[in-house]
Amino acid sequence: KNFAAAALDQSRVLEINPRHVTSHYYRGRAYRETKEYAKALEDFNAYLDFNPKFEEGLYMRGNVRFLLKDYSGAVEDLTRVIELNPKRGLAYSNRGQARALIGDSAGGIEDLRKAMELEPSKSAQIQAAIDRMQVASTAPAEKKTAPAAAVEVEEVADAEPFPAPKREILKPAPEIEEEEPRPARRRTLLDRLFRKKER
Repeated sequence: KNFAAAALDQSRVLEINPRHVTSHYYRGRAYRETKEYAKALEDFNAYLDFNPKFEEGLYMRGNVRFLLKDYSGAVEDLTRVIELNPKRGLAYSNRGQARALIGDSAGGIEDLRKAMELEPSKSAQIQAAIDRMQVASTAPAEKKTAPAAAVEVEEVADAEPFPAPKREILKPAPEIEEEEPRPARRRTLLDRLFRKKER
C-alpha cells in the first residue's frame, strides 16, 4: 500500500473542504504507517476533538503517543479504549508496556497477564514481554538501561498490524456528518446528467 499517496489524497480533500473531519483520521493512519508520528498525532487530535469516544481513534493515538515516547499519554488513551471495550486484549498489552516505562512494573505485568487471557494466540509474545519486564524490575539500578528497554517494548507494541476498524465503529458521529455538506459536488453531477440528456 502507498501510504504516502493516501496521506496526500486526504490532504487534498481537506484543502477542498477543511471541515471534512474524517479525513484527519485517515490521514493520521497513513502518517502512522510512514512513521511521521508527530503529524499523525496532530490529525488524531483533530479528529478526536469532534468524536472523543471513537475507540479506534483513541487506540491509534495511544500507539502513536507510545512511539513518540509519551508513555503517560499512551496510558491515558489506552485506558479510555479499555473503558469502551474491556475485551480489547492488545490495548491491555500496549498499556502494560507503557506503564512499565513510567515505573509501574506491577501494573504493567497485570495488564500483560490480562492481555494474554484475552489474546491467547499471542501468549508467547506477551509472556516474553512479561519475562523481560520482571527481569528489568529486579535488576540493580546501575544496570537498568531505559533506552534498551524502550526499544524492546516498542518492538512488541509495534508488532500489531493495525487492521482496518470495523464498519460500525467507523460510522462518523452525527455532528461530523453535519459538517461535511457537499452541495458543489452534487450540482456538478447533476450538470453532467443534464448534459447527457441534452445530447
